[in-house]
Amino acid sequence: MGVLSFNHLEATDHVVRIVNISSHGVGVESDEQLEPGLVWFHTSVEDNRGGILLWSRKEGDRYRAGIQFLSLRAEDERLLRYWPPCPGNLRPCTELEELVAAWMRAAGRNQEPPGADMHP
Repeated sequence: MGVLSFNHLEATDHVVRIVNISSHGVGVESDEQLEPGLVWFHTSVEDNRGGILLWSRKEGDRYRAGIQFLSLRAEDERLLRYWPPCPGNLRPCTELEELVAAWMRAAGRNQEPPGADMHP
């Protein structure tokens, strides 16, 4: 999955393992700390392609993270389909603004808060 960090506006790619899933989001495990940010699933998870990584913490020798799903419109999904770029390949600011706008549109459509299983 790809993550666009809120703190650094940096796109990174990660291999994660799904540990739990609900209608509102997914819990994942990783070998590395994941920063809160916008998430793009390279393969859809329960028919979802994107979300917001809300929290991440160390548990034992792994890291757990909670991701709230976002419903993407078809045109937003087309925009985001090939995101994130390869590591080290920075996108122009206009593309970054379009990317963030797509996620914000999706966030505005979500009516229910993430389930209790998504909180640390």
